[in-house]
Amino acid sequence: MYGIAPVTHGVTDQTAELRGIRLTETSHGPHARITRHRHAYPAVTLVLRGGFLEDFGAGQTHECEAMSVLVKPADAPHSNRYSRLGARSFIVECTSESPAFDALEQAAPQPGLVRIVVPLLELYSAFLAAAPERQVLAEEAAFEIARRQRSQHQWKTLERP
Repeated sequence: MYGIAPVTHGVTDQTAELRGIRLTETSHGPHARITRHRHAYPAVTLVLRGGFLEDFGAGQTHECEAMSVLVKPADAPHSNRYSRLGARSFIVECTSESPAFDALEQAAPQPGLVRIVVPLLELYSAFLAAAPERQVLAEEAAFEIARRQRSQHQWKTLERP
């Protein structure tokens, strides 16, 4: 079994602890590799610069480039391989049982959700400014991600023969 790892094996540039949510800005050097591990909390990663491959095994490898979003439930074993540019990312973790935690925990590891990039950039800006609205923006982002994933699941279910 894989041990529980911190949100990043890279450099933590900044972090903020909110009520049940942790915001972290992190960076990884060029060509960094991280062996198989898992995290304790569900998380959303917005790639700000550079990129990486996140490999969940069984053919599930997600390419995460700049301005892409990756949603990941807690305890999902994966490994990482960073690009020649490395990566700078903004991570939203739900660190305690809450509706936001439950919303993200039900997500399957997946990239995408382009429409959530703008709300995450707004949250990132509030994070950098230590603005009081960080809590509300973080919760709203988690619920929007959950809502979009439920919608995608419903459409996929309807499309099956």
